[in-house]
Amino acid sequence: MRHLFIAVCIVLMTGCENALDASDYVGGYAVSSGSCQKTGKLGIDLEKNQLSFGFYCFLKQCASISGPINKNQYFHIETSDGYFIQGKLNEKEGNGNWFLEVNGQDCYGQWAALKN
Repeated sequence: MRHLFIAVCIVLMTGCENALDASDYVGGYAVSSGSCQKTGKLGIDLEKNQLSFGFYCFLKQCASISGPINKNQYFHIETSDGYFIQGKLNEKEGNGNWFLEVNGQDCYGQWAALKN
């Protein structure tokens, strides 16, 4: 049973890392307001004019947001619930801020990422 538990943990950790490794940009986030995990990893996928952000808490994706962007480097994506992510993304790096529901809690913070 102990070996099975260890194997499952390894698979889960590898799955999270593989999802991040496959992202176009990889970085992290920090929470400045709210009762969420204070820091975590971030994966950003860019396909045509669509950005997808995945926020990762311990071993799993805990929040996500996606939407269309313009051809310029600045963007603001907002959901119908009032959650948003905004910032600047260029060919090497990106940064900005966000307000999202993370594991059932409303939180606000900053994000930064580098081209993978």
